Amino acid sequence: MIELKPVIKIQKEYLDLISKYVDCLTNEETTNNELAYFFEEVSLFWRRKHEIIDFFLKKIRTDDKCSFLAGAMYIDLKNDGHYEFTPCGQYRIFADPVSKMRTFFLTESSAIKQKRVRDYLVKVVNDCINVLSEYLNYFIVLPLDDIFSEDQEDRMAFLKKSSYSFISSLFVNPCATEEEFLDKYHSLKEIEQDIRADLLDKLILNDKSDISISLQERIEKNLNDTLSLDVLRQRMGDAKIFLMAIGQFFMQIMDIILIAISYKLIPFVRSDVVFNYLLITYPMISEDKVAVTLLEQTTIAYIFQKMYGNYDFSSITFLDYYSHVSENRIIDSVIEKSRNKGDSIFDLQISEIASLIEQECSSFLPA
Repeated sequence: MIELKPVIKIQKEYLDLISKYVDCLTNEETTNNELAYFFEEVSLFWRRKHEIIDFFLKKIRTDDKCSFLAGAMYIDLKNDGHYEFTPCGQYRIFADPVSKMRTFFLTESSAIKQKRVRDYLVKVVNDCINVLSEYLNYFIVLPLDDIFSEDQEDRMAFLKKSSYSFISSLFVNPCATEEEFLDKYHSLKEIEQDIRADLLDKLILNDKSDISISLQERIEKNLNDTLSLDVLRQRMGDAKIFLMAIGQFFMQIMDIILIAISYKLIPFVRSDVVFNYLLITYPMISEDKVAVTLLEQTTIAYIFQKMYGNYDFSSITFLDYYSHVSENRIIDSVIEKSRNKGDSIFDLQISEIASLIEQECSSFLPA
């Protein structure tokens, strides 16, 4: 049984903390030193709460049905992200966006487009404030990216090593080490030519339309929001840029899986790109019963979000919607019914899963 009282108290305190900085964050004259102070305040806040948060997370069991927002920076109330997230689990955690954004401000780099990053920081902080103000009893913000802080170096080394193993497996003639890879390739065109034909189309970085453009165009498009490819090329070769661009997704997926299995959390994934890499890596964890149980729920929640991503939720209040979802236990019902067709959700076609979801939702989400 999850004890929420201490965590709810933390939510209220965190809301008070970040609300005080709204004017500072929206002021264009705010200096980098002032932003650094804000990030440090947030970091100190979470460090003071570490024992409570660690205790809370370690008490979670698979049957508690606790999920976390994976592969996304914020819930996105404006676009009904809270409606999409709600069916996934009985308790829903999203990673503190301030802690996640801190990385972009740790060092000054001419390759990072500071104006866009600052604007995005304001956007995610405002969303977090609105979630905690309006939906405190439904969503929990925690510094999930920092929960392994005590062994951060070992964790990052593991993620990097795992990431390179996946990248290497994409090639017809894999390089045993990253150093060998950097010596072998000098252009993105060379790299693209050596990627296995059956995997190149799966190497999407932005959306499914990537399959119609070159590898270089995919990377440029992906980096465009925050980084300049031309500036990066002054500092590193194409092979290193490739490892950075592709590696971020494999590291992200391994991090998601690590958090999920360590704390029995269901990853809620709404990004096509992130879900694509989750499917690529699934075979390596398909023998782990806990992982399969969690990822079955991830898959159903993802398909639900794709089905109802453009649904007009204005016709139903969030409270009524939450009541329907809680009573119907959509995901549990779909899993139960799917057992008539296979041992797991992964034995079914997407159309079959979608049909089961529609049956569960038709009474309160009419077409």
